[in-house]
Amino acid sequence: MWERIRLAVFEHACGAVPFDPEEDTWHGPTAAVWHAAWVAGVVGCSILLGREIPSEAMDQWGWLVEGHWPCGYAYDPVEGDPVVLLVL
Repeated sequence: MWERIRLAVFEHACGAVPFDPEEDTWHGPTAAVWHAAWVAGVVGCSILLGREIPSEAMDQWGWLVEGHWPCGYAYDPVEGDPVVLLVL
């Protein structure tokens, strides 16, 4: 099921932002597409399994539903904890 969800979102998301398969993983729009597909997989599988959706996934899903593109977290270089969600 994960792969079906991921593929469906990936294909849809590629047309929503300037995804470029030739770019590296740090290219914002390309990272955002992969990230959206991963978050959708977490949300979809959580729902299908009747499990609580992780709060971080819900935060990111909220951005995606509103048309924004989270592409990862900026981390505190000392503590290693996420400090801010990067959104395109």
